Amino acid sequence: MDIGLTHFAILSTGEKIAAPDTFRKNESKLAKSRRRLAKNQIGSANRRKVKLKVAKLYAEVAGTRWDFLRKLSTRLINANQVITVESLAVSNMQKNSMLP
Repeated sequence: MDIGLTHFAILSTGEKIAAPDTFRKNESKLAKSRRRLAKNQIGSANRRKVKLKVAKLYAEVAGTRWDFLRKLSTRLINANQVITVESLAVSNMQKNSMLP
């Protein structure tokens, strides 16, 4: 398995696993809720409601990411006998213009 820049992971079989795009799907809802939160008066009941809505959206994004990682790791563990780990500096890989 190799962590990719355009895909979440590329397996040794050549299968490309796309990253979950949950934040992008909820980005407009989050932006709208954050704007409403910023305009509400501090300490008001409506602010508490909007703050809870923003927190639920962030929890949904985090939960979806966690679920994706959990399912992927379980799938990889069940399908393979040996898994090795290598630490790479992905930020340095992004700076390299020679990589695809």
